[in-house]
Amino acid sequence: MNEQSEQLDAIISRFTDSEQSLRRLMESAQQMESAEAQLSGARAELKVSHAESIQSLEAARAHIAATHDSAERSFGDASSGIYALTLELKDISRDLKDMAIAWRSIGPEGVRNSLDELSTSVQRRENQMRIWLSILTVLVLALGGLAIFT
Repeated sequence: MNEQSEQLDAIISRFTDSEQSLRRLMESAQQMESAEAQLSGARAELKVSHAESIQSLEAARAHIAATHDSAERSFGDASSGIYALTLELKDISRDLKDMAIAWRSIGPEGVRNSLDELSTSVQRRENQMRIWLSILTVLVLALGGLAIFT
Protein backbone atom coordinates (compact mmCIF):
# COMPACT_ATOMS: atom_id res chain seq x y z
CA MET A 1 0.00 0.00 0.00
CA ASN A 2 2.78 2.15 0.44
CA GLU A 3 3.52 2.26 -3.22
CA GLN A 4 -0.08 2.99 -4.08
CA SER A 5 -0.18 5.61 -1.42
CA GLU A 6 2.93 7.23 -2.84
CA GLN A 7 1.48 7.09 -6.32
CA LEU A 8 -1.73 8.60 -5.04
CA ASP A 9 0.23 11.32 -3.23
CA ALA A 10 2.19 11.96 -6.40
CA ILE A 11 -1.02 12.20 -8.44
CA ILE A 12 -2.60 14.49 -5.84
CA SER A 13 0.55 16.61 -5.81
CA ARG A 14 0.55 16.85 -9.61
CA PHE A 15 -3.17 17.64 -9.57
CA THR A 16 -2.59 20.38 -6.98
CA ASP A 17 0.32 21.73 -9.02
CA SER A 18 -1.83 21.66 -12.17
CA GLU A 19 -4.66 23.38 -10.33
CA GLN A 20 -2.32 26.11 -9.12
CA SER A 21 -0.88 26.50 -12.61
CA LEU A 22 -4.40 26.81 -14.00
CA ARG A 23 -5.28 29.43 -11.37
CA ARG A 24 -2.13 31.39 -12.22
CA LEU A 25 -2.98 31.04 -15.91
CA MET A 26 -6.51 32.34 -15.25
CA GLU A 27 -5.16 35.23 -13.22
CA SER A 28 -2.71 36.02 -16.03
CA ALA A 29 -5.59 35.85 -18.54
CA GLN A 30 -7.64 38.24 -16.40
CA GLN A 31 -4.66 40.59 -16.12
CA MET A 32 -4.21 40.39 -19.88
CA GLU A 33 -7.91 41.19 -20.41
CA SER A 34 -7.58 44.13 -18.04
CA ALA A 35 -4.42 45.29 -19.83
CA GLU A 36 -6.18 44.90 -23.19
CA ALA A 37 -9.10 47.02 -21.92
CA GLN A 38 -6.65 49.66 -20.70
CA LEU A 39 -4.82 49.52 -24.02
CA SER A 40 -8.12 49.95 -25.90
CA GLY A 41 -8.97 52.93 -23.69
CA ALA A 42 -5.53 54.42 -24.27
CA ARG A 43 -5.95 53.93 -28.03
CA ALA A 44 -9.33 55.70 -27.92
CA GLU A 45 -7.84 58.57 -25.90
CA LEU A 46 -4.93 58.72 -28.34
CA LYS A 47 -7.37 58.98 -31.27
CA VAL A 48 -9.27 61.78 -29.53
CA SER A 49 -6.03 63.56 -28.64
CA HIS A 50 -4.77 63.13 -32.21
CA ALA A 51 -8.01 64.58 -33.61
CA GLU A 52 -7.82 67.52 -31.19
CA SER A 53 -4.19 68.12 -32.13
CA ILE A 54 -5.08 68.14 -35.82
CA GLN A 55 -7.90 70.62 -35.17
CA SER A 56 -5.59 72.80 -33.10
CA LEU A 57 -2.92 72.70 -35.82
CA GLU A 58 -5.49 73.55 -38.50
CA ALA A 59 -6.75 76.49 -36.42
CA ALA A 60 -3.16 77.66 -35.87
CA ARG A 61 -2.44 77.32 -39.60
CA ALA A 62 -5.55 79.34 -40.47
CA HIS A 63 -4.58 82.01 -37.92
CA ILE A 64 -1.03 82.15 -39.29
CA ALA A 65 -2.36 82.45 -42.85
CA ALA A 66 -4.70 85.29 -41.83
CA THR A 67 -1.91 87.02 -39.93
CA HIS A 68 0.41 86.61 -42.90
CA ASP A 69 -2.18 88.11 -45.27
CA SER A 70 -2.79 90.99 -42.89
CA ALA A 71 0.96 91.59 -42.55
CA GLU A 72 1.35 91.58 -46.34
CA ARG A 73 -1.43 94.15 -46.71
CA SER A 74 0.05 96.31 -43.96
CA PHE A 75 3.49 96.06 -45.56
CA GLY A 76 2.02 97.06 -48.93
CA ASP A 77 0.22 100.03 -47.36
CA ALA A 78 3.38 101.10 -45.56
CA SER A 79 5.41 100.77 -48.76
CA SER A 80 2.90 102.88 -50.68
CA GLY A 81 2.89 105.50 -47.93
CA ILE A 82 6.68 105.64 -47.87
CA TYR A 83 6.79 105.97 -51.67
CA ALA A 84 4.24 108.82 -51.61
CA LEU A 85 6.15 110.55 -48.81
CA THR A 86 9.39 110.17 -50.77
CA LEU A 87 7.80 111.79 -53.83
CA GLU A 88 6.47 114.62 -51.72
CA LEU A 89 9.82 115.12 -50.00
CA LYS A 90 11.59 115.26 -53.39
CA ASP A 91 9.60 118.34 -54.36
CA ILE A 92 10.17 119.94 -50.98
CA SER A 93 13.89 119.19 -51.07
CA ARG A 94 14.14 120.70 -54.58
CA ASP A 95 12.39 123.84 -53.35
CA LEU A 96 14.71 124.02 -50.35
CA LYS A 97 17.72 123.55 -52.61
CA ASP A 98 16.53 126.37 -54.91
CA MET A 99 15.95 128.62 -51.90
CA ALA A 100 19.41 127.84 -50.54
CA ILE A 101 21.00 128.65 -53.90
CA ALA A 102 19.03 131.90 -54.11
CA TRP A 103 19.89 132.79 -50.52
CA ARG A 104 23.59 132.20 -51.17
CA SER A 105 23.52 134.33 -54.30
CA ILE A 106 21.76 137.20 -52.54
CA GLY A 107 23.43 136.85 -49.17
CA PRO A 108 22.14 138.14 -45.84
CA GLU A 109 23.17 141.75 -46.51
CA GLY A 110 21.54 141.68 -49.91
CA VAL A 111 18.29 140.57 -48.29
CA ARG A 112 18.59 143.30 -45.65
CA ASN A 113 19.28 145.91 -48.35
CA SER A 114 16.32 144.66 -50.41
CA LEU A 115 14.06 144.87 -47.37
CA ASP A 116 15.31 148.39 -46.60
CA GLU A 117 14.70 149.44 -50.22
CA LEU A 118 11.25 147.91 -50.12
CA SER A 119 10.45 149.68 -46.86
CA THR A 120 11.65 153.00 -48.28
CA SER A 121 9.66 152.44 -51.47
CA VAL A 122 6.52 151.65 -49.43
CA GLN A 123 7.00 154.84 -47.37
CA ARG A 124 7.45 156.89 -50.55
CA ARG A 125 4.26 155.40 -52.02
CA GLU A 126 2.38 156.13 -48.79
CA ASN A 127 3.58 159.72 -48.87
CA GLN A 128 2.58 160.05 -52.56
CA MET A 129 -0.84 158.59 -51.75
CA ARG A 130 -1.30 161.10 -48.93
CA ILE A 131 -0.33 163.96 -51.24
CA TRP A 132 -2.73 162.77 -53.97
CA LEU A 133 -5.46 162.26 -51.39
CA SER A 134 -4.91 165.79 -50.11
CA ILE A 135 -4.98 167.20 -53.65
CA LEU A 136 -8.18 165.28 -54.43
CA THR A 137 -9.75 166.46 -51.20
CA VAL A 138 -8.91 170.06 -52.05
CA LEU A 139 -10.28 169.63 -55.56
CA VAL A 140 -13.49 168.05 -54.32
CA LEU A 141 -13.94 170.84 -51.81
CA ALA A 142 -13.15 173.45 -54.43
CA LEU A 143 -15.57 171.92 -56.89
CA GLY A 144 -18.16 171.64 -54.18
CA GLY A 145 -17.65 175.33 -53.35
CA LEU A 146 -17.99 176.25 -57.02
CA ALA A 147 -21.13 174.24 -57.26
CA ILE A 148 -22.61 176.29 -54.44
CA PHE A 149 -21.85 179.55 -56.22
CA THR A 150 -23.27 178.51 -59.52
